[in-house]
Amino acid sequence: MAFEGDVSLGDGEDPFSQPAPKKPVPVDSDDEAPAPKPQHHYDTSRQDDIYEEDIPQEAPAVASSSSMKETDDDEPEKSDFAFRVCEPRMTMPDSAIDLAYWTYYVNTKTNLPGWAKELKESRRFSDFIWLRDELCNEYPGAIIPPLPEKNVKGHIEKVLLTNVDLLSYRQRALTKFLNAVGRHHLAKSSAHLKAFCELDHAAFEAYKSQAKKTTASTNPGVVQKGKEGWFKMFKRGKDEASANIAPGDAELQAKKQYAKDMEECLSTVHDKLKKHIENRSDTSKAMGELSSYLVSTGELECQADAVLGEDLKNSGTYTTSLGQLQQEQANKERLLVLEVIGYYIGLFCAVKEEIRRVQRLGVTMCTFADELESCEVSLRKAAGEKKAKAEHNKEITEAKYKESKAKYEKAVALFNTEWDAFHQLKKKDMKNVQRVFVELQISYARQQENLQHAPIQPAVFTSE
Repeated sequence: MAFEGDVSLGDGEDPFSQPAPKKPVPVDSDDEAPAPKPQHHYDTSRQDDIYEEDIPQEAPAVASSSSMKETDDDEPEKSDFAFRVCEPRMTMPDSAIDLAYWTYYVNTKTNLPGWAKELKESRRFSDFIWLRDELCNEYPGAIIPPLPEKNVKGHIEKVLLTNVDLLSYRQRALTKFLNAVGRHHLAKSSAHLKAFCELDHAAFEAYKSQAKKTTASTNPGVVQKGKEGWFKMFKRGKDEASANIAPGDAELQAKKQYAKDMEECLSTVHDKLKKHIENRSDTSKAMGELSSYLVSTGELECQADAVLGEDLKNSGTYTTSLGQLQQEQANKERLLVLEVIGYYIGLFCAVKEEIRRVQRLGVTMCTFADELESCEVSLRKAAGEKKAKAEHNKEITEAKYKESKAKYEKAVALFNTEWDAFHQLKKKDMKNVQRVFVELQISYARQQENLQHAPIQPAVFTSE
């Protein structure tokens, strides 16, 4: 099984919310059923990374973009976990030179033996970074999903409570990350994940400290990245040289180049779509201001011509409705399209990061191979006591080479498996997000048509 994503427990039900009651279908007076509405092509059961209150009304559903492997009948496998990140709280530091930070409650529900059925612990963003780093180090070759970017501007906005949407987005992104980890066939069994979910603050800090010592002793060459989202991953690897890779590694290098090109293309799409959505929001704001002036003008005109004055006020009401429709559409496009594209930008960054990790294992293997060759040369030249020492050095180096070779080959095999699964999911999600975007535009056009002329008096459109 390859890298899995965020699918809720049970048959697609959200374990943290109750389903909304179905509305009765109206029937015409002649007892004939109304014409059926066009059906969406999307499965809402995989939308567990979006909170119920965040889902726009009458918006088409979008498949989760983190589930890496589907069953033969194309149904998502049931997850052993359901996560939800919620209730952000600002914590003030003890020192005046430290920055305030936000903590989040992590709600965990699971049916695994050895776990409590429900857990709730407080974690800060750096704890999520630690978890991801440990999983990457524990499972070389595994594509671990990305975290949302952390930056100074975002920190200031959150601390000053000037950007509530940023906090909401981060909660959704962290929920998506944990649900993806919970679906991963390897990561879901990690002791690091169990500690993250169930230990209280003091015990968790002690666990992290011990894990750091263990990593340093068992893998002294491991570089702890830390404190970086997908954008910093991109910057760090943008100009990395492709030399010193293992022989026969051209396929990995080609995949890394593909991931780099796709990331840049999707970043451009993301920027253009973001600008489009911002324009909708700006238009909504401008129409709201226009509406207030039309209403004021209508109130003044009522003193001279009551009919025309009412028409002007109705035009203001109509303009308000159009502005609200623009903002609702912007919210839907941001939540159902822009965030999915942004997630895939981060996922391609994660792919590049993992390829570099595997390539470093290849470099280590090649280094030991060179050392082994040098030891063999020294052994052939050695005599007497030096020969015994040379034989001992050769045995040690040969053991290290075999170990590094096995680790590299295992990581390559795992990565290739997850690469194939990643492409299958990407194909499904990219088709899905295109359909969502098209249906959003169709829905918007229909709602706009329904508003057309509704509040305006017919006299405005008839000549006297």
